[in-house]
Amino acid sequence: MTVFIAAVLGSLGFGLMFGNRGIKLVFSALGGAVCWGAYLLAGLFTQEEFLRVLIASLAAALYSEIMARALKAPATVFSLIAAMPLVPGSGLYHTMKCAISGDGQGTLRYAVATLGSAAAIAVGIVCISLCFKYAALLGRALANRRKT
Repeated sequence: MTVFIAAVLGSLGFGLMFGNRGIKLVFSALGGAVCWGAYLLAGLFTQEEFLRVLIASLAAALYSEIMARALKAPATVFSLIAAMPLVPGSGLYHTMKCAISGDGQGTLRYAVATLGSAAAIAVGIVCISLCFKYAALLGRALANRRKT
């Protein structure tokens, strides 16, 4: 439970920093809990970090697209904040710590894991965004066909 509270409060802080107000702030902060919940749920099925982050990123992006349509706002208002709990801060820290101490193997190991997590976040958001974009285009094309 405390993990979800931390995800919501962390997302809430970033929501305030990005200028969200009112109901958009509330739902963007809840996106952090959705994202982290998906990450934990994915952990029940796989120990592969890339897959866990990818699944959580897909969930965050899906939540963001749904909230964007429900609240008539851009999806980025929600997706950036919802994905915040996934940002690999500890990986960046350990990469720099190993680099400064001269541990080349540790630096490489942490750097690869950190870049993998960042790539998983990006891939998840892009995949869902493209699906929604193409679904909207298909809907418009079908609507135009019916008119003719």
